[in-house]
Amino acid sequence: MEDNNAPRFKKDDWIVHSYHGVSRIEGIDRKCLEGRERTFFKVKTDDLTYWLPVNAIDVQHIRAISSVSTLNKALTTIRRKPKKLGSDYRIRKARITEIFNNSSLNAKAELIRDLNGRCAKHRDNIYEENMLDKLKQQFVDELTVATDCSQAEAKKKLEDALQTSVSKMETAA
Repeated sequence: MEDNNAPRFKKDDWIVHSYHGVSRIEGIDRKCLEGRERTFFKVKTDDLTYWLPVNAIDVQHIRAISSVSTLNKALTTIRRKPKKLGSDYRIRKARITEIFNNSSLNAKAELIRDLNGRCAKHRDNIYEENMLDKLKQQFVDELTVATDCSQAEAKKKLEDALQTSVSKMETAA
């Protein structure tokens, strides 16, 4: 049975892939895979091209670009005081990986805020710093597309929000 709530995409739509980030659907291709011809969306990022099966486009790793109001709510979340991620590295890493693989913008906004707060205090974990950089870049890319602003403007909005967040952490100490 077809899910009427599943997102429907077409050529030139912008999407967010939880791993690849912001991408644009360039078209539809037919490819032979496992002896069967299948239909795929041809999707392009700045760095790569990948193909998504048209009939599996509603998977949890793919979502439409968020609205401006949703992105503004995410910026509000990012401005809040960071929450502690815990002291056990394995538990932190599992949580970070789980949220990174989740396509929820709000969950990623919380993770950006909390990772940034942790990295501001403890610059001791390259994995966490790299994940923070990836999450921030995805957020900036999505903000750029949704608001039709420059990368520099989007980055400044995010950095200002993160600076506000860190300042709340410092005043509470």
